[in-house]
Amino acid sequence: MPRPLRPFVSALALAALAVGCGGGSSAPARPLPPGYVAFNRDGQFVPTGNPTLDYWVRVNMIRHFSDRPARPLPDMEHGLAGVIRATDPAGVDPDLVTWAGMVADYLDGQADLIPQTTGGPPDPVAADLNVRASLAAARADIANRGDALRASLTRRHGRSFPPCLW
Repeated sequence: MPRPLRPFVSALALAALAVGCGGGSSAPARPLPPGYVAFNRDGQFVPTGNPTLDYWVRVNMIRHFSDRPARPLPDMEHGLAGVIRATDPAGVDPDLVTWAGMVADYLDGQADLIPQTTGGPPDPVAADLNVRASLAAARADIANRGDALRASLTRRHGRSFPPCLW
């Protein structure tokens, strides 16, 4: 496999676990968060038939299964953002698609600040406390908007959506 594709393929493999496309029947390595057990059977995503609920679960499960060390690899972050963007939004609530786009933008932005090699010299931009504060604020904004969106989706779609994991 060509070298530039390896990190992207690794990110897709990780995301496939998150969205249940990984094949096999191995269960997740760690327990699912409360509210998500019903959407996973034997390590595979279980569709509900509601495109908005399914999309919500997939974007949030990417977060759960991609929780990684404090210093993720940039290609993985870009790959996960690409998986979110590539998920078919047909029939999905437009507010959710917009929020998922914010999540993907955040992952790409974070990836752009991570040095390309682990153990390499620190990136002066990523080491900047203002940049770190800005990323933390963006993450908090995504979580707050996700919590509000969850409540709105639950009301509009007449069924409970599991908690926002971002």
